[in-house]
Amino acid sequence: MKSVLFKLLLTCFISTSLMAQDWNTLVTFTPASTLKDIYWVNESTAYAVGSMYNGTALNVKKTTDGGITWEEQFTGNTEMNYYEIDSPNNGEDVFIVGNYGILIYTNDGGENWNNLDIGTTEHLRDIFFLSNLIGFICGDGATVLKTVDGGMTWINLNAVMTGVNTIGKICFLNEDRGFIGGFNFMQETFDGGLTWTYVPGFEPVAGELFQIQDIQFLNDNVGYVSGDVGLFYKTEDGAETWIDKQVVIPDYLTESLFSFKFLDSDPNIGFACGYYGLLIRTYDAGDTWELMSSDIPGTNTPGGPTFHALDFFGNKGLMAGSGGKISGYEYTTTSTSEFNTTHNSISIYPNPVKDLLTFTGYENMIDEIQVIDINGKVCKVIYHPSNNNIQCDDLLNGKYILRIISEKTISHKLFIKN
Repeated sequence: MKSVLFKLLLTCFISTSLMAQDWNTLVTFTPASTLKDIYWVNESTAYAVGSMYNGTALNVKKTTDGGITWEEQFTGNTEMNYYEIDSPNNGEDVFIVGNYGILIYTNDGGENWNNLDIGTTEHLRDIFFLSNLIGFICGDGATVLKTVDGGMTWINLNAVMTGVNTIGKICFLNEDRGFIGGFNFMQETFDGGLTWTYVPGFEPVAGELFQIQDIQFLNDNVGYVSGDVGLFYKTEDGAETWIDKQVVIPDYLTESLFSFKFLDSDPNIGFACGYYGLLIRTYDAGDTWELMSSDIPGTNTPGGPTFHALDFFGNKGLMAGSGGKISGYEYTTTSTSEFNTTHNSISIYPNPVKDLLTFTGYENMIDEIQVIDINGKVCKVIYHPSNNNIQCDDLLNGKYILRIISEKTISHKLFIKN
C-alpha cells in the first residue's frame, strides 16, 4: 500500500470552538480531488472517497485518530470515481461503490482493497446495509442489487419500475420496505425491491424539476429526504405520509442539500451541506435552519465551493467536498450560545393558518417578532408585542418563518398561510 501521511497542526476537534469559524479545514489533499462521501466507523476511524482523473489510485482517505492525521490508500483502480461508503458490521468490512460496476471492499482496515465482480458495468451510486447480512446497491440503468451474505455476493433484482434510469440514493426501513430517489422521482417498494411505484407527492410534474440527494431514517418512524432547491421532507409515521419542510434561510438563496445528519444524542439537532457552499444547522428537527461558517472561502456564497457529504460520530463532525478538503466541527452547548432556546417548547396554531396565528411556550420577554417569506423578505414586524397573536389575513398564501427575538434568544417556527 502506498500512502501519504498528512500531519496537521490541529491536535483535537475542540480547537474549532476557540476559532472564529464553526467548521475548520483538517486536511487538503493534492491533487485536489472532489470528495463525494465521508463515513465514520467509530470514534477514531473514518473514511472518505472521491474522484481522481489524473492516473492515481489514491482516492480512498482514512484517519485513525479522529481526523487529526490522514493517509491515502491504494485501491488498484486508477482514474476512478467512487461515490459512497458503508459497512454491515461497524467497520470490520468496508464497502465502496463507483463507476463501471466497481465494488471494492476491505477487511483489514484498507491495507488491501479487493474488487468484487457483481455482474454489472453500470455506474453504482449508493450502497446501504440494512443489517450485517442484508444490503442494497443502486445505480444507473435502474440497477438495484441485493446481498444476503454481508456483501460477499450480490444479485441483480431486475427491478420493475417506470420512469427511472439513474438511481442516486437507496434506503430501506426493513427487508420489504425501501425507497429510491433520483432526478424527478422518489419511489418505494413493499416487496424487497422487486417492484417500485412513485411515492405520493414525488411523481414527475410537467414543468417542475427536482432531484433527491439524500434519504435517511433515524428510526422506524422518523425519516427525512433532501434535494434540490431546498427540498426537505419529513415523515413521522414510517413513511406513510411526508411533511413538506422546505429549507428557507432568511436573507440567503435556497440551494441543493446534498447531505444531512442528525445527532444520535439529540435528534432535534441536525446539520446539512450542499451546493454554493451551503452549510446549515437546525435545532428543531428541521423546522428552521441557520447558516454555519467555515474557513473555506466562498462558504454560503453564490459560486462558492460544493460540500458533498458530512457525517457525525457522537458530537464530532467531518465534512468533505470540492478542492480535496476535509473539515471538522465539534458540537458543544457553547456552539449554540447565540441561538440559545429550546425551540420545540414553542407551539404555533393553527398551522396552516388563515387569519390569526397564536404561539405559546415562549417565556422570555419579546423584543421583536418578524414574519419572513420564502424568499427571505421580512413581511411583518411587531415590536414589543402585547400578546401572542399575529394577524395573518394580509399575507399571501405560502410558507413563512415566524422569528421571535428577545435579548438573549432567537427562535424560529415554520408556518403556512392558506
